[in-house]
Amino acid sequence: MERCQDGKGKGDENVAFIRAQVDHLNNFFGPGEVSEIWITFPDPQPGKERKRLTAPVFLNRYKILLGPEGILHLKTDDLDFYHYTLGIIGLYHHTILFSTDDLYHSGFSEDVITIRTFYENMWLEIGKKICYIKFKLN
Repeated sequence: MERCQDGKGKGDENVAFIRAQVDHLNNFFGPGEVSEIWITFPDPQPGKERKRLTAPVFLNRYKILLGPEGILHLKTDDLDFYHYTLGIIGLYHHTILFSTDDLYHSGFSEDVITIRTFYENMWLEIGKKICYIKFKLN
């Protein structure tokens, strides 16, 4: 687990970046301990819906870790994955706080557009649109 650095050498104790299998998240956090989960540019798992990080089995795992006001964020360049996730959110009556299939032309003004991953920069350079969903689990 890595702590977030603010560029001045100070770590933010309220942020952690974890590179691990999703099955192991409960080894890092207890129930209700997490306020936000970011899923950035996951493998869309074409043809393997049960392995997608926004499949119901994974959303149920996230729900245990998230506090009552917890929020999930998804950023993806894969339009099919984006629409799949919107469908799952609707099917299970979760609450969409914001969604767009073109983040950088949506007028969305939160920090989500100022923080970019390596892959996000790579996709933007070749003209791909970035999809984004901000939602809560019910």
